[in-house]
Amino acid sequence: MAMSLQGDTSHLFIEFKAGVPDEPNPQKSKEAGRPIFDNVEFCSVQHVGDQKTWFVAPAEERSIYIRDRGGSGRYVTYAENFFEHYKAFKEGQARAQSGTPVEELPFLSAAKRAELKALNIHTAEALAQLDGTPLTRLGMGGREMKNQAQTYLDRAKEGAIDAKLAAQNARLEEELAAMRAQLAAFKQFTTVTEKKAAREEKPVEQISGDFPPDLADWSTDDLRSLIKERTGTAVRGRPAHDTLVRMAQEATAVSEVRYGD
Repeated sequence: MAMSLQGDTSHLFIEFKAGVPDEPNPQKSKEAGRPIFDNVEFCSVQHVGDQKTWFVAPAEERSIYIRDRGGSGRYVTYAENFFEHYKAFKEGQARAQSGTPVEELPFLSAAKRAELKALNIHTAEALAQLDGTPLTRLGMGGREMKNQAQTYLDRAKEGAIDAKLAAQNARLEEELAAMRAQLAAFKQFTTVTEKKAAREEKPVEQISGDFPPDLADWSTDDLRSLIKERTGTAVRGRPAHDTLVRMAQEATAVSEVRYGD
């Protein structure tokens, strides 16, 4: 029987068991002077629905049909080829086939499940792909059971797709909400920054003229002219030079505040 590391194995009933070979171990028997039998792990492979096609070989025997997928080109053992089944066997688990157990099919009675298992049909996948002679062994109603199993698997797949899409939509909604929150925070930050920059911005209208910081050196006429320019009112009377300096400083300060606002 040619088997492959590639593809689905749901059409096969694969089972590992511990047993004793028919023949004793030659080397050990010769050394002991009596028949010595080894405990050997066997791999049993059978097509579902077909109790006549049967293959049994030691689990550690290398198949002449199956090569390593890793590129080494070596022939692999049945334990390597059916690793998941072998692992379940070593862990004491009953792993007949990969797929949905027939116990999950609501349209099957307990008696029908027992009949299917007797034919090594343990999963919905195995039942759905039956055809030809194996299908006829199911008797009357076999085709209907096959179709019901396929319908069950199709609906389960559609439900899984719907659930996946719903999860994706929920994740996208969360991401969109996060992006909106980030955008709102950015707009708020930009507004605050713009307002701050506006407060710190230089006046559009600059104070005309460059005036020395020490107005005390200015002449009386220059001080009068400055005061009139800044206040719009000429100085009355003949105030002292110090008074004019103070008036000019105040007028300049008031003008700067006015233009700065």
